[in-house]
Amino acid sequence: MDPAHNKIPSFLRKKQGTGEKGTAIERTDGAEFGGGQNGRVQETLITVSGPTGTRDVSLVVKKFPLISYYAENAFKNYALLKSAGLRVPPTYRLDKEKHEIVMTNYNTHGRVALSGGPLNQNEHDKDVGIETISNFEALISDLQDQGTKAAEHSILLNKDAFFMIVPKTASEVEAQVVVGDLDNTIKDTAPSKEEIKSSNYNQIFYFLREIASKYGSAELQARVEELKTVLWTKEGDKSLRQDDGYDTGPF
Repeated sequence: MDPAHNKIPSFLRKKQGTGEKGTAIERTDGAEFGGGQNGRVQETLITVSGPTGTRDVSLVVKKFPLISYYAENAFKNYALLKSAGLRVPPTYRLDKEKHEIVMTNYNTHGRVALSGGPLNQNEHDKDVGIETISNFEALISDLQDQGTKAAEHSILLNKDAFFMIVPKTASEVEAQVVVGDLDNTIKDTAPSKEEIKSSNYNQIFYFLREIASKYGSAELQARVEELKTVLWTKEGDKSLRQDDGYDTGPF
């Protein structure tokens, strides 16, 4: 697919404070590199040209070709999660005209964003092979903190909401997690906050299991399975709504 070259929409120009004093901003969408159940993703290059020179910013655009309101829902969820104190991408913008989300690109500088979504494909992750995660305990503690913060604000997380950011080629990695795939996030005040917390912990376990299964060594997979006694509960699956795409696992 040839890149689509077009002027960047006003929603991003205004947010970035550009477009004034002779500054020109253009957006060039590259080929599609992945996606999931609801949307497809492409890298997009933002070129800013002005009196002091030209600079490029690499971002990701997520498009929703079948159900356009998913973009609006994702943007609302972003604001909700950010206000709750969860770690979300620093750039997350809505293009209302095209029903697209433009967000931080984590597939740069030798890094790659790994998804726990069952249908997600990413050409950037082809060579990823994780033997060990050097900050494993800290990573689990951080994920529990994210799940707890979400529960305190009645937010149900799905396993494919998370991205694990790792070096692209290293076998021993230091990993970081962000909550960035937000079209399936749900705010639900019907379950108690403890029920939502249990649900979020289950989804964290399923996310880690998916990452280990796709990219991890047998040792890493075994280590993740040991977390079942720490993260997973039978009750945690009861409050999930399967019609919204939530994974209740094999148990």
